[in-house]
Amino acid sequence: MNKKSMFEAGTVNQHCTVGAETTLKTWATRIVKCRRNFLVYGMMLLAFVGFTNKTMAQNPSGTCGANLTWELDMSNTLTIYGSGAMTDYNGDDNLPPWYNSYHTTIKMIVIGDSVTTIGETAFPFCSNLSSVTIGNGVITIGDDAFHGCSKLTSVIIGNSVTTIGFSVFEDCSNLTSITIPNCVRDIEERVFYDCSNLTSVIIGSGVESIGDYAFWGCRKLSSITCKAVIPPTFWNSSFKNGVPNTIPIYVPCISVSAYQTKWTDFSNFIAFVATTAYLESICEGESYDFLGETYTVSGTYSDTFPDINGCDSIVKLTLTVKPLPAVPIISKNENMLISSSATGNQWYLNNQPIVGATNQTYTYTQNGQYAVEVTNECGSTKSAETTINGVGIVGANGYSPELQVYPNPTKNELRLQNYELQENSVIEIYSVVGQLVYQINKSTNNQINNITIDVSHLDNGMYYLKIDNKVVRFVKE
Repeated sequence: MNKKSMFEAGTVNQHCTVGAETTLKTWATRIVKCRRNFLVYGMMLLAFVGFTNKTMAQNPSGTCGANLTWELDMSNTLTIYGSGAMTDYNGDDNLPPWYNSYHTTIKMIVIGDSVTTIGETAFPFCSNLSSVTIGNGVITIGDDAFHGCSKLTSVIIGNSVTTIGFSVFEDCSNLTSITIPNCVRDIEERVFYDCSNLTSVIIGSGVESIGDYAFWGCRKLSSITCKAVIPPTFWNSSFKNGVPNTIPIYVPCISVSAYQTKWTDFSNFIAFVATTAYLESICEGESYDFLGETYTVSGTYSDTFPDINGCDSIVKLTLTVKPLPAVPIISKNENMLISSSATGNQWYLNNQPIVGATNQTYTYTQNGQYAVEVTNECGSTKSAETTINGVGIVGANGYSPELQVYPNPTKNELRLQNYELQENSVIEIYSVVGQLVYQINKSTNNQINNITIDVSHLDNGMYYLKIDNKVVRFVKE
């Protein structure tokens, strides 16, 4: 519809109504108002669309490998999950899917334990990235993976990583410490190039070589710990451009002389004492023999073995004593038995295990002696027996309509009305837990209008009156 036809229709909106007698001046004024209103409404519509799109895009996600998914949550944590290898990116025409829109937004990165490789150039120049956690399934960190992440301060590398590619952490200028896992064999070139605030490095026992410029420009390095017994080889420029040559280099005690010979760029080698740690557990009542001593209580125990060359060894035992299960206690709720233990239960009836009765609760359907046995990895304990009587005396609602009693509640006497007793009928009263508290035999073939039962001796509470397998519930006050 054009402007003319809209105005000829007589109504555009509540602010734009014209009549046939409208003057030219009024036309002009109202046209201006209408145009203004359309502009305002248009801006509101665009704002709404923008808000809607932003809301819908709060958790962007996609794929980054054949079986891998990435997702950025509202706290700006990017998580990679799934299994297998990530895609490699080249930083030119093949950028990571999160790069263009979110590389300045990402604050944390979490790589799942089933991811096997971090792709090349996966997270470069994420300018607000501060923390990276690499799962224990990752084997390879591709070249330039975190290159130029200038605010990165914390990196946890999983213990399965064997390869750290070229320039992985180059120019991560706020990184202060790094621990390289024992599985890593080679630290490639420029891995920590110009990490100007790096102060502490721990190099795993499996490292065999350190690439050229690997720690070039790490001017604030104050200590290096290298666990490798055989000193890793490194290039002349591996630790150049401001790395102090007098910083302490902590090495295995038996390897000091070897490092002095091969790591000639440094002069201050300090032997660290080798510690061998054991984690063991026993069950309550058992004992553990360690270095000629017997232990029965949880704790940490250690001994030092002197070496003639001064390279003492420390052996440490952390012992945990696991308890037997506590003796279970049975409680009752209507026709359900409840064990005090949430797990490891086996219910018994008359000292025989009930097949399949292994939950914390058991709904009984017959009389007898019930118990529960609780088992854990260290043994079993059994509860005291609980006696159940009177199963079957109460129907679904505890009431047989042909059986009527009054008064109900009662204090002294209970009257049975309009019920024909059979020969050898037995009148029984049971407590709510199934205990028989009253019984009388009444032999007759006649219609008896009233039967009076003395209940004054009963404690206050709820009871069930049973006659000829018919039941009525009453209350004693």
